Formats: sequence, structure tokens, C-alpha cells
Amino acid sequence: MNRAVIACKALLAGYSLLALSPTLASVEFDGLAWHLSRNPSRLILDDQGRLVWMSPGAPDQVTVQLPPMDLTKVGAIARVSYLYKGEGVITGVPATDPTLLSGTGDIRVGLFDSNGQGHINQDDTGYRNEIWRGYLGYHARICPHLPVGITRLHSDAIPGKFMKRTGAMEEESDSLLQNAALYGKSKDLSGFGLGLGCPSILALQVKRAAPETLAFTITLNDVSYTYVDDDPQLQPKKIDTLAMYFPNPKAFSSITFAGDSFSTYGAGTDRRQEKPATKAVGDPVPSTTIEFVSISPGTFTMGADLPPDYITAERGVFIQDEFPVRRVAITHGFQISKHEITNIQYEKYDPDHAAWRGRAPGVSTRESDAVVYVDWNEAIGFCQWLSSRDVRHDYRLPTEAEWEYVCRAGTKTPFSDGIDGDVYSMNPLGSLAGRWQIITDWFITRGNANTEKIAHRSPEAVDLAVRQQGPNPWGMFNMHGGVEEWTQDWYGPYVRTDRKNPVGYTGGIAKVVRGGSHNVHLQTLRSANRSAALPTDKHFLLGFRVVRVPKGQTLPDATLRQRTKAWAKNVTQRIYSWPSDSGEPFFQGPVSFYKVNTTYNTPELAAQFGVPLYTHNHSPAITWAANGDLLVAWFSGESEKGQELTILGLRGRRQSDGSLAWDSEISEFFKIADRNMHGVQLWNNSIRLAHGFKEPFTLYHINGICTDGKWSKLAMSFRKSIDNGATWTQPVIMKQDSDALHLDSDRNQPQGDVTVTSDGAFLSFSDGSAVGGSGSSSNYSRDGGETWYVRGMHGPPGIHVGSVELNDGRILAFSRDKGETFGTLPKSLSPDQGQTWSFSKTQFPPIGTVQRLALLRLEYSQPLQNSIASSGTPILLISIATNGIKGMDANGHETLIYGTYAALSWDEGETWPVTRVLSDVRNGSQTHIMAPWNTSFILDATHGQPKSYWAATQTPDGVVHLSDGRLYYAFNLAWLSQAL
Repeated sequence: MNRAVIACKALLAGYSLLALSPTLASVEFDGLAWHLSRNPSRLILDDQGRLVWMSPGAPDQVTVQLPPMDLTKVGAIARVSYLYKGEGVITGVPATDPTLLSGTGDIRVGLFDSNGQGHINQDDTGYRNEIWRGYLGYHARICPHLPVGITRLHSDAIPGKFMKRTGAMEEESDSLLQNAALYGKSKDLSGFGLGLGCPSILALQVKRAAPETLAFTITLNDVSYTYVDDDPQLQPKKIDTLAMYFPNPKAFSSITFAGDSFSTYGAGTDRRQEKPATKAVGDPVPSTTIEFVSISPGTFTMGADLPPDYITAERGVFIQDEFPVRRVAITHGFQISKHEITNIQYEKYDPDHAAWRGRAPGVSTRESDAVVYVDWNEAIGFCQWLSSRDVRHDYRLPTEAEWEYVCRAGTKTPFSDGIDGDVYSMNPLGSLAGRWQIITDWFITRGNANTEKIAHRSPEAVDLAVRQQGPNPWGMFNMHGGVEEWTQDWYGPYVRTDRKNPVGYTGGIAKVVRGGSHNVHLQTLRSANRSAALPTDKHFLLGFRVVRVPKGQTLPDATLRQRTKAWAKNVTQRIYSWPSDSGEPFFQGPVSFYKVNTTYNTPELAAQFGVPLYTHNHSPAITWAANGDLLVAWFSGESEKGQELTILGLRGRRQSDGSLAWDSEISEFFKIADRNMHGVQLWNNSIRLAHGFKEPFTLYHINGICTDGKWSKLAMSFRKSIDNGATWTQPVIMKQDSDALHLDSDRNQPQGDVTVTSDGAFLSFSDGSAVGGSGSSSNYSRDGGETWYVRGMHGPPGIHVGSVELNDGRILAFSRDKGETFGTLPKSLSPDQGQTWSFSKTQFPPIGTVQRLALLRLEYSQPLQNSIASSGTPILLISIATNGIKGMDANGHETLIYGTYAALSWDEGETWPVTRVLSDVRNGSQTHIMAPWNTSFILDATHGQPKSYWAATQTPDGVVHLSDGRLYYAFNLAWLSQAL
């Protein structure tokens, strides 16, 4: 009996894996060379001669180099037995949820004429990537482990979807579905119903049915799909690569293979060669020993190495957090690793981390590369592991002060080369800057132009082998660049008196990160530059090095406490007794929260940047608290794609007479240093409480966090408050899968309001969809925000979605698509809380650049004494008509109105009997300045605000509160409906 048959029988009987099985760059198995497209060390042969893919933890492709097979005469190609081993993803959502399962239950199978270079897929998300390179071939996607009858919702993931690569073009066909009836379900059936641990027998066959016709068949556990290709001009001439792609992030601990019946001219012809397993030549395995440099006690100047006027220079690097500069003493000696910890060193502690290599394509793939995708807690765990194995030393992360002390190595200049000069033109890395994809052409702009000079849209492949940059005067490598490095300290502002062995703050939301990295701007590589990251965040920039000290040597306790922001000061916890809507018309505004100075190199701008309040303020969110207060937040920056972009906050405080008074002091609401914080959402759980949920009144906050500048490498964070927004829980990265890795273009940009449904679910919309970052997608939580997952990858057309729940449970949404779908504002309806959508046109004009609508259910309004509006709660749409719409002006006259308008519907969005301009200027005009780009505009009887990203909420007293992040309006239903 040949070895493949023995392996297959052993596989079906069950098996146990040996923890010490060798890891191989590639293996010869049944006479064929098997390898992985990434992370080859995860492919092993176990003690029984079976091919095992260890701990996938991420989508990847197992490829076998076949003997070249002439397609003029073909038969059976391959027969592969495989078995998933391990537990499925635990998410807290129903096990039959198709959105969840569609990300964990499919495989892709391909046969390629590729010279061994074919790839079924090259992304990390489990979604089809259009980057197919230099081959002809066939690619099919099937879903063996979905429950039978579950329908997949992604348009590119229909069971049996078949793709044909024909040089420069790609064709799709649903003809693979023709045999789906073999197991008695409709062609939309999405699964074979195989449970985890069930053996699977996959067979591939290509037959020449006629001189011009190929029939390609996939058979899985006796269920077959066939595709017929009758276009000989675009057929591959040979097949030489078989690839199987398993997009199953975190789903299985291993997959075991057995190969059988490899044949070119029929199943009876066995072309295998009996050879022992061999290890292919791969990267040389570096020493796992960590090299250390001894550092003596001393003093140094800690802080900005640039003059203060850089803060307000037009190309400013925003170095506020590097002041005040102070003389710091390090009174203890220590040892620090000469370079960053490498993959091979870290994986001695955490072997499963091998699955993270190359998650950002071309970044940290080899054993000798600096490790990335390690969060702060994991770095601490590595240090504790080292300490447990060393009887003489303890290991820890360096403090921020220790790190800068070592990086400067006695220098005071921007970089440790001792050279002073213009940091806009310096390049101390030389040619290494190119290998690390460092952006050396500094550019900052008001607006969104020249973005390539600000940040890369996506991570570029780099060489992260250690010991490339340096050594500095103290023998340290890669202190400027390589990867960002975790430190011990909580991030917070410098304190002038903190001069001896600084250890940072007692707490905070982010840990200090130092050193800059690959794929960032040169200025962030300076000795003094400070960055930060959430302790639970991990991405392709983040790595670390370690400090070694004598056993028992400890750091002093942290004593600094974070400053209380203005919006968090003196927050009353008294529950406000809301009056009901009086039914009398009420309108207020616009009220301006602040003024903006836009002249660079002025004392006024220096003071303003000290907030930091920048010149572009945009994309707000607003909600109300149980104490009657309102909280508004928005982003502020000089460029929407810069690393300075932050989230500011302002509180409106409820006064004893029931009025609302806005604070005069703006302060930072949420910021991770050097990260673009694009997109913010605020809401509360009032609807959950109204439907019987037993929980305290809670505010919620979602925010985008980029790795650096731009907004194209976002993940999303979530936190909550049960004390009216005075304090918040530690933010955590949402959706712990590919969406947490900062690789999904701008798909994780939260925009608009979050819809809370009557069953307590949260529906949060993000800009960007599955392909290319355009469109919208929905994120979903059923447990009050504890767990989140992607509900639908293809949401309403365009971006900036506003939505409400209808009385029958459907979700109604409007969005910005610039008229591309219907020429009007598109209306979207979902019957399943954001999974699938239908679309239609409306009577409303489309909105465009620097415009975002708001949609509200007016839950708290006094019913109007009118036949149209005497019952039910209306839906309010606030949108913008740049070229006008027929409606009511401020004096109640029907005419063309322009700019921001309000529309009301009492029949669940079917008709909108009220459309009126959002202005109460009945005579003359008023001039105001709006938030986006500080542009002036005129309000009069027919003109509302022409540009805005609107955010709105309604308080239980019936008042609608509306803001663009600078201006504030308030009104009620009676004012909106005066003409009825």
C-alpha cells in the first residue's frame, strides 16, 4: 500500500500532532513539492508522514507544483483528502449566522498555468482580490462547512462561483451551479453541512469533452460542480499548479492533508515518485540569542529637538507633546537589546505568531525580520517568559525616558548622527529610506490634495531584517525606523518637574510607542518624536525591544495622573427630569462653539494649536446624557489625511432652569498620538432601556484609528461610559479579525449615527465596502457592544449613511452617492438589520462633497393636531439641496429653497408632506462661518447652510439638536411643521 493511502487511512481514523514536528519551508509529499504562498514555516510533516498545515489563524494558500499537464489530453488531476482539526470561531452570535459563517466556512480551489506562481487570492480578509498576475487558469469557491441551506450574501462568494483568468481579463460564470441539485437544494444552497473535524475528499478533473471544449469538475464528498469552457482561444494550454486557499481566520488549529491519484492522462496512471520527505532550502535560521548593550547611568535633554515655531509653521510637524523640554537623569544602569526582537526570537515564546507573518503583504515574513503584530500585553508576556527562564535577570520593556536616552546616545540633534539641519530635507537613512518606504518629501496641506506625500494608502513591502540602520554612538541598531517600539509607559503630557527616572502615568488609554518605523514619514523617526497605541492594538508597524536588569531590580511607581479634560470636569450625576415637548414652536441658532485663526506663525495660532484646535473641523457626532447634558465630538486637523488629526469634545450642560449652556473651553476627547483618528460616533442606550433592558444609562463611543496618516489603514475602537461621559472604559479594538489589522483601506471609517433597534442591537455604518474601499458597510452588535462583527459588506449606495428602524423592523437608510445610482438621494431598505438591501430613487436631490445627511425618528415629540400628523412618530430627514428643492421657506411660503432643509414623513418614509428650509431668518440675511474649511455663508428666508456633515439627536423634551462640529441649531417638531 503506498504512503498516500496509508496517510489517508490514518487521517480518517483520527490522529494526534506532535508539538515538536519540524517546520519546513516546503515539503515533498507524494513526489510533489508542496509549499505555502506565505509563512512556509507553518507547513510540516508529522511523524506519520502526513502533510499538516499548523495553526492557520489566518487565510493562506497551500500550493502544489504538479508535473506540467498538457490540456490537449487530460484526465484526473488530483485527489486530496483533508481534515480540519480544532474549534470554530467563538463570537457570541448564532452558529447559523450566514455572515459569520461565510467568513469561516469556504475554500477556494484553483488550477493554473502559472510556472508555479499562481495565486488564488493574495489578500488577508477572505474576500476576492482582483490582483491576479501572469497566468491563465481556473478558480472556484465552495463552502463545505456551512450548514446546508444557508445562503451566502456576498456577491463574490456564491457557492460554486467560478472564475476564469484569461490573461488581462477575468470572466465569471455561474454555470458551476448547474449540478447543485445533486443534494436536493436550490442553486443558492451554500453548504455541504460538514462539521468541524469531518474528513473531506476533494477530487479535481479536467476533461477534453471535444477539441474546443474543456470540462472542469470539482467533487467534494461525492458532490460535484462542473464548469464547461468552450472558448479555445482563451483556454490555458497546460496546468502545472494546484492551489487550495483556506480563508478561515482563527477557525482551526490545523489542517491535515493526504494526496492521492495525481495523474495527467487518467485516474489509472499514477505519476507519483516514492521519495522521502525533504526540506527545501529556505532562509538561514538566525540565532535566537538576544544581544544586549550595557547602558550606564547619565543625564540627557528629553523632548523636542526642533524649535517651538515649528508648531505653527505651515509645514508644521505638530510637536506639542514634546514640550516642555527638560533635563532628565537615569540613575540606574541597564541592558537593552541591540535591535528589535525578531520573529524567530518571539516565536520561541509564541509559536502561533508565525501565522501573523506577512499579514501585511511583504512585511516581516522571515525569521530574521523584526517581529510585528504584537500588542503591548503580548510584549509584556514575552518579557515575563524571558524572566521565568533566567535565574539572574528580569526582562521588561524600556521606559519612554530610557528609550530616548539610548536613542540619542549623547546627541541633541533630531537624529543620533549628531547633524543639525532642516528636518524637511534631512534624510539620515540614505538608501535605507527607500527599502523601508520612508516618505522623505514632507508635505502638509489644508485639504486632501497630494496625499501620497502625506502617507501611503496601504503598507508597502519592506525589508525588515534587523541591524540595517546604525549602529548609533552607543552600538544600537534601528532606533530610527525599522518598526515602532512599545515602551512601558502610559502616554500623557510631559511634566517639567518629572526629571528623575520618569516612568509616565498611573493610567491612560494608550501606551507610548517610540522610534518611528517603515512606511511612515521621516519626521516621526526623530529621537524626540512620541507616538502611542492602544495596548490591545497590533499592526504592521508595531514591534518592540527589551531591557534586561538584575533579578529583583524594579522601577519606581508611577505617580503622574492624567489631566481631567474640560468636558469631563464637574459632571453632575443627578438624573434630569425631562419635561415633555410643549408643542410650541421652538428654534435656536446657529450658535458658534469657537473661532478659528488660520494665519500661520502667529501667537494666536500657537495658542489654538495648544488645545489642539486646528483649522479644519469636521465630521461631528452628538448625543445626550441622563443628567440632561449634551456631548458633541468632531475631528480637527490641518489635513484630513495627517497624523495630527484628533477628536475634540465639548459639553453642553443642563442648567437649573432647564436651559442648555455650552462650555467655552474645548479639549481633546480622544487621541492616539501620531494616528489619524478618522470618524467618530456617539450614541446612548435610551432605546434599549425603553424596551426593557436592565442596565445603567450608558453612552457609547466608536472611533477610527489609523496606523499613521491618511485614513486608509483604519481599525475601529469602542468604549462606553455609565457616568454621563465623565469617565470611559478602556477602548478596545473592535471586530477581532481582519478588520482589526489596519489593512482594509478606508472600510473602517465610522460615519453618521448608530441605529439602535427595538431588540437592542447596534447597527453602525462605516464608509467603504468589500472591494476598493468605496461604498458602505455595516457593523453589528447584539450584546451592547461587547462583541462586533461585519453585518453586511455591501450597504447602501455611496457613503455617509443615516438610518432608522421602521415600525415593521426594517431599516430605512439614505446615503451620499453624488447622484450616481438614480440621480437622486438613494433610499435603501433592509429586511434583516443591515445584511441585505434594496434600493430606490426619491424626490430628494443627491448630496455631494462636504455634505452628510442626518436621519432621526422623532420619538419624543408631541403629536400634532393635524390629520396628516396626528398619530405616530415621524421620521426627520435633514439634508442639503445645493441646486434647490421645492419646499417651505422661513415665512411659510412654498418656493424653491436651497442649502440645508428638513423633511418629515409620518408613513415610514413613503411620503414626505413637509419640506422646509432650516433657517428662521424671515427678513434680511445673516452671515455665519461653518466648520468645514471655515467658509462663510448666508442664511435668509430661502437659504440654509450649504455645506455640512450633520449630526443630530433628539432629547426627551422633544428638542432636536443639530451640529456641524462648529455651529449648533436646536428646534422641535412644532417649528418644523408650522405650515400644517
